[in-house]
Amino acid sequence: DDEGRKNARFYFETAVKYILTRAGYPASMIEDTLSKCFAFEDEIFRSFDYVEKAENIMSYAEVVSMCKNFPMEKKLQSYGITKGTFDVVYPKYVKALDRLYTAENLESLKAWLVAQTAAASVNFLDFEAAAQAQGYLDVDAADPSHVEWDETYTEEEIKEEMEKNAYYDAINGFTASATDSAYMEYFVDPETKEDLTALTMEIKEGFRNILLHEDWLSDATKKKAEEKLDMMTFQILSADQIKDISYLTLDKEKSFFEAFAEAENRGLQAMRSNVGEPVDRTDWPYDQFPDLGTRWVNAFYQADFNEFFICAGMVDELTYTTDMSIEEKLGRIGLIIGHELTHGFDPFGVQFDGNGNRVATEEKPYGWFEEEDYNNFLARVDKVNAYLDSIWPVPEAHCAGSVLSGEATADMGGIAIGLKLAESRDGFDYDKYFRTYAGFWQNQTTHQDEINTMSIDVHPLAYLRVNMTLQQFDEFLKQYDVHEGDGMYLAPEDRIRIW
Repeated sequence: DDEGRKNARFYFETAVKYILTRAGYPASMIEDTLSKCFAFEDEIFRSFDYVEKAENIMSYAEVVSMCKNFPMEKKLQSYGITKGTFDVVYPKYVKALDRLYTAENLESLKAWLVAQTAAASVNFLDFEAAAQAQGYLDVDAADPSHVEWDETYTEEEIKEEMEKNAYYDAINGFTASATDSAYMEYFVDPETKEDLTALTMEIKEGFRNILLHEDWLSDATKKKAEEKLDMMTFQILSADQIKDISYLTLDKEKSFFEAFAEAENRGLQAMRSNVGEPVDRTDWPYDQFPDLGTRWVNAFYQADFNEFFICAGMVDELTYTTDMSIEEKLGRIGLIIGHELTHGFDPFGVQFDGNGNRVATEEKPYGWFEEEDYNNFLARVDKVNAYLDSIWPVPEAHCAGSVLSGEATADMGGIAIGLKLAESRDGFDYDKYFRTYAGFWQNQTTHQDEINTMSIDVHPLAYLRVNMTLQQFDEFLKQYDVHEGDGMYLAPEDRIRIW
């Protein structure tokens, strides 16, 4: 929006003025550069919608043919891209760029490039420039030669904080894939990986058993669900093939800015080399997607890959160790695995097939599900929504079922899988399992924090992830002798579990 653009431009403009002033540009030239830069951007902004079609799939030839002025084919070839299929997210932007790429707009294009380069360089030049980028040095926008240091900190404290920031930015940004490669190689225990992989495969088979015996699913949908489950790939703790990230090596003979830019370009070139090539669905692409790195405390299902990830950062003494009992494993990491697994088969997950391709359309939102099964699923979700809407964790607010039902349903799915596996184990300790699960979500919070969490989080509050989830299951009610009239009792006709 206009206000957001104004705020973004204030910081951009300040950085550009600061760098160009230090580079010796006269004030009049700086103002002219920024004026032309913003005018060019405004033309672009007026020419396309931020929200267009979800997908605009085009061939290489179709993408090239979109432009008569802008040298699209030369640009793609400079990236080493000569084939492939493309999702053109903003086609109107491409057309606007083509319209503006003319000799008459050359000065505006040059001004835009100068301003963008200045702003991009500010964090990579020297201590003072980096301090300005990180807010420790205030620059007078009216007189960029006048700067004032933040007196809250000493110079040494600023340097210490900036060094910490630099480390954080490096390991989670530019060198994220190198950090992940090192983590996988030196900190992932092969025995833990093997044991956790075996548990994951067992949970997968438990979910298969549930899918094939759901009485509300047709045989046609069950068959497609099983096919998708069989095609799902699993990345657990570390990649089978550690990435070669030597292209990130910095040339120490050059300035930091030059060395960084060259290494980043080599990284982009490595990513672009995959365009048009067959997708290796056994690959863990953490070199292309830093958010998929193994250091994160996370386990998740990626619908557009049909791939399941358990990050090494997720494994600690609370969530999983090889010497835990099966009840502890299923009540902690097992619950998370089952939870995430069911996301591939919820109303969002069914929009993607076994190859990770979106098969749902506006006319067919149910994807690979049979339409009647999809409608049955939504009816069950509506029941979850209504139950959640009836819960008031605090006097000021009730739960928003439409926001929470996806994650609440996945929690119930994780427990359902755990209990399905328990059926085949003699002497399974249900008390230990349920107490382990409850202990996993224990936390200490405040009244206001709960209200804040309800306003921003798509997950139910921790106590609901325990109480509401477990009251859906006969095994829990039987274990603790819960009957009608007890606070945790829920009549069978009122229960909301889907799986």
